[in-house]
Amino acid sequence: MKNLNSWSRLENLLKNRNVPIPSGAVQKLQQHWALIRTESREQNLTSIKSASEAVQAHYLDSLSLLWSASGPGFEFPRMGARVLDAGSGAGFPGIPLKIFRPDWRLVLADSRLKRVQFLRSAIKALRLVDCSAVHCRVEKAREKMPAAFDLVITRAMSNPRAAIRMIAGTAKQGGHVVLYAVRPDPPQEKLLVREAEKRGLQLTAVTDAHVPGRTGHYLICFRKLL
Repeated sequence: MKNLNSWSRLENLLKNRNVPIPSGAVQKLQQHWALIRTESREQNLTSIKSASEAVQAHYLDSLSLLWSASGPGFEFPRMGARVLDAGSGAGFPGIPLKIFRPDWRLVLADSRLKRVQFLRSAIKALRLVDCSAVHCRVEKAREKMPAAFDLVITRAMSNPRAAIRMIAGTAKQGGHVVLYAVRPDPPQEKLLVREAEKRGLQLTAVTDAHVPGRTGHYLICFRKLL
């Protein structure tokens, strides 16, 4: 019942934020979590053990893009957009977003082969269409994939400037890059903006993810100008 209540709270929060919920989406999130828990006997995908923690720390956090990304110059990706989740790990934020935006063409990239193998098995189990997993170091992503993504997202990197250096080249002109990160202090934010500008990115928004019970989690959004 505790787990059921956790997923029910997630569903209610999404409804309150006017996020459309595709048929069977919450069940697929639960299935994804069950796959992670099973796989965690073989490899460490997350330190979180309970569904209630996972709902808050992983699933709502991943889905926060659906209600929090905003600001001048940020256009939410169109139908059929090409999306890259760089450093996907267990599939966050890419898989939850794909479940809620099945029209997106998603690539999950990770540097660890065992994690990529898990992602491929999860894609198959969840029957996700137009979704693939690629074994690739994030810093080599530009070499392995063309700069053709409408949206590039990453949640795995603690250093926003390093993340920008690694993934800026994978977004196409007019596309967007979104970092799930703790908001930098003002001096670090200035350095981040400078780093982004060197790579043709313009800061469009720094938005609180608005995840209940989690403070300091932000979406840092950029637009690719060059």
